[in-house]
Amino acid sequence: MQTHGRTNRRTNGTRLMFISDLRELSERHLPETVGKTRSGDGWSTTRMRPEVANVIDALAQRHVEGTGREITKSEIIAAALNLSLPVLAARMFPATGTA
Repeated sequence: MQTHGRTNRRTNGTRLMFISDLRELSERHLPETVGKTRSGDGWSTTRMRPEVANVIDALAQRHVEGTGREITKSEIIAAALNLSLPVLAARMFPATGTA
């Protein structure tokens, strides 16, 4: 399986961060995303509820304690999507006509 990495500002692009690449999963479970990948500078900002932010902060702290390295909120969200995208796409947000 081919893995596509993205450079990360924290590492000055010297170390690829594979955790944040959802390309293969999104192509399989969200075919409408094929060919619509944002450019590398297409980042966006989102607001989140306090309890969601608390969970992300706790996961970030656990990552530091377990690995000695910091992790971005974006990487945590990407990891959660890597684990849950098949279920989310099929059950919570099914394509039109598949529910």
